[in-house]
Amino acid sequence: MFATLTRIQRRLVSSSTSPLSWSEDRRLRAVDQNPESATWDDVQLLLVAHGVAGERLRHTLLAVEQLPVTPAVCWAWAMEHDGVSFADLLAAGLPCYELVEHLELLSLPQDLPRTVVLAS
Repeated sequence: MFATLTRIQRRLVSSSTSPLSWSEDRRLRAVDQNPESATWDDVQLLLVAHGVAGERLRHTLLAVEQLPVTPAVCWAWAMEHDGVSFADLLAAGLPCYELVEHLELLSLPQDLPRTVVLAS
């Protein structure tokens, strides 16, 4: 069954968050079909769906606001690696130019500290 799920469904099934509303789920699926349509609200929703919450979510969104990247770039990176890794990347203390490079290339620094999100 897991193999028949779409990419967004696999990400959501594997996350440890509360269920999304019907409209939020629908929006995530729409953006997954057309990532260029992503907005900052969509990126926030995706991060929440991947288990980033509370102060960590707030700090991640404040950090990404300072970068010269689009929501589509952030969406693509989070879908490639996951929202928790996205938050880890932005909290890693890398220089702005290096963060932007990793986001645009969809790459992951080799020494990125990983946060483990446990199911509650």
